[in-house]
Amino acid sequence: MKRLTPSFITLLLVLSSAIADAQDFKQAVSDFQKKYQSAENLRIRMSIDAFISKSMKQPFYQEKVTISKRGTAYHNRLSASEMVMNEKYIVVVDHSNKEIALGNRDLRTEKEFYNQVQFDLDSTLKFYDEAKFVGIVSGVSHFSIVQKKGDIEKIDLFFKQETGDLKQINYLYKSGNWVAISIDEFNVSPTFENTEFDETQFLKKEGRSWRPTVALAGYKVLKTN
Repeated sequence: MKRLTPSFITLLLVLSSAIADAQDFKQAVSDFQKKYQSAENLRIRMSIDAFISKSMKQPFYQEKVTISKRGTAYHNRLSASEMVMNEKYIVVVDHSNKEIALGNRDLRTEKEFYNQVQFDLDSTLKFYDEAKFVGIVSGVSHFSIVQKKGDIEKIDLFFKQETGDLKQINYLYKSGNWVAISIDEFNVSPTFENTEFDETQFLKKEGRSWRPTVALAGYKVLKTN
């Protein structure tokens, strides 16, 4: 089973959120997509548990993910890696291999790239049947979506009735694998530390060279451009 990357998870959140009180699934997703894309600041925290099958109690893979955004700056964290993108640099830290990749960021080229691969909502929704309302338990609404094509057979979504916030997404793969993603935080008005999006968390510049910080002593620095 493929691991779920932060960018893929974010895309799924955009696709499947904000239907807790919706009669029109497509319209609800479209409304949320506009809200998500217009958010200047954002922080998503989630817990991922992957199981061999739905009947298994012990996950074979677990992950904690944090996705932070302030304007055009990003900081994505996983247990073994993290990535910072600010106005000047892209820094990817591989804690498993003790490597730090540093590259210059080109916002103009990046913007042109994202415009070319802009998410097509109408096209994506063709792969799904309409969301089926399953019921409400303890103030949480449950919806189920069956996927017509692809590796995922069914998606179950759970929303807090009081706020409409997404609480959990469960994925049942056609292979039998089952993945549960708990949304611990979805915040469009977060506050960040001053260094949240700063490369100096990981690197310090000495003359023309970059060195790892004391906390990351022994890491190899790789300049990518």
